[in-house]
Amino acid sequence: MGNHIEVIIDGKPAAIELEGGPPDITPPTQRIYVHGNKIKLLYRAGYEHFEQVGEPESRVFRWAMRTAIAE
Repeated sequence: MGNHIEVIIDGKPAAIELEGGPPDITPPTQRIYVHGNKIKLLYRAGYEHFEQVGEPESRVFRWAMRTAIAE
């Protein structure tokens, strides 16, 4: 079972589920906006990227990759 977090989708609050990624990732304190079928969470000096699973109405996002913050 994944982490549940609140995000903004099409200007409206929505609850989504995150699958995978770091086991200790916690819901962020900043607002998270879904762009298309992807979200990016700031976490420990990098970004965790998640992609939507299934149909466009799905509220499940699976971990895809981690990237470093550009300096």
